[in-house]
Amino acid sequence: MLAIRKLRSIHWTGLRVLAAVVIAVGLWGTVSGLTGVESELKEALAAVKSGGVGTTVSNPVVGNNQRRHAALLDNQVKDYRGNLAAVGAFSVFIALVTIHFVGLAWRMLARAPLSSTIGGLFLGASGICGLLVAPAVARVNEFAFQAVGAQPAEREWLQGGMAFLNQLHLIFITGWLLFLGLGWVALGLAAVRLAGRYRLAGCVVLLSAIMILVSVGARYWLPTYGATVPAGVLLLSGEGFGLGIATGLIGSGLLGWMLEGKDAPGIRRSDPLLS
Repeated sequence: MLAIRKLRSIHWTGLRVLAAVVIAVGLWGTVSGLTGVESELKEALAAVKSGGVGTTVSNPVVGNNQRRHAALLDNQVKDYRGNLAAVGAFSVFIALVTIHFVGLAWRMLARAPLSSTIGGLFLGASGICGLLVAPAVARVNEFAFQAVGAQPAEREWLQGGMAFLNQLHLIFITGWLLFLGLGWVALGLAAVRLAGRYRLAGCVVLLSAIMILVSVGARYWLPTYGATVPAGVLLLSGEGFGLGIATGLIGSGLLGWMLEGKDAPGIRRSDPLLS
């Protein structure tokens, strides 16, 4: 009963509802991410113990076994409903968090105009990249069904298009991560100028943004190592961005929740992007 009374006493707004959803998703993602990090860390530590501090492992970029076109076609036709549901859920998630980000940037606008504007632009761009994943994947599914009854020459053309679109949707995901990290850097720099718990939430957002950007950079730095790569770099490029997204959602959700309070402070110093 006490918990129900506390919930009823909260001043619920649209941003706070979205913030609660974002925090819940972030908590779930953090638990999942830590599980993945623990598994990857155990493998990395085992490799280090067997080979020393300078141990390297197989580079997944160089030794990556891509699925053949025939297997790709069979999987796309067989898993159509599951793929469609996954893409739909991802699109809903992207739409909700983007609306939350826009609301957060709007609340921060009076406190840090430049940081909030830049952060809002980057976060809006991340939402666009995220939403573009759906039509790319949907087109892959369409090509798969068309290829089933097609002539050999047409099937080869359609399968080549499927391979291209599969890479394209990964590019959109990378764009989402890149713009998400840059947007969180801008809002995090603004939030750390607030006092107390607001500053703490800003630090979480800023550190999460750095984690995402470093992980994306590490992923695209892997080809420079050749056939093998340091175990730590592989761990960072594999699990770092997922954990960064999850903790960043928690930080931005908490910041959005607190900024809806009547006691939300303003920034005492100048906009951090100007100082």
